[in-house]
Amino acid sequence: MCWVCEHPESTRQERLEYLRGVLDQHNWVVIGVHEERYRPPYSYTLGLTDRELPELVITGLPHKRAADMLTRAAWDVLAGETLAPGNRIRTIGGLLAEVVKVAEPGAHLDAAAGLYGQQL
Repeated sequence: MCWVCEHPESTRQERLEYLRGVLDQHNWVVIGVHEERYRPPYSYTLGLTDRELPELVITGLPHKRAADMLTRAAWDVLAGETLAPGNRIRTIGGLLAEVVKVAEPGAHLDAAAGLYGQQL
């Protein structure tokens, strides 16, 4: 169970403070967003912006699978690999994903937008 699910009464500010504490301990994390009627599930990194790197997002995969892929990609980016728009990445399980630049990351990466604002 996630912290937000366990604390539904928490405010947005309390959630962001919780995430800041997690980032103090782990440097970066993967956030999962559940599927809703109109949109597939998606997951994204949180904390790469602190290292002047883009946050990474993947859509359409269950959180565990997405987290595995984002973790591998984040380590690659932290090691200096470039993920440029148009690059293709073979996912865990053999699917092919394409790197795209997200035009408005704040529209869906709520926690990242809350922590980083325009820096995101």
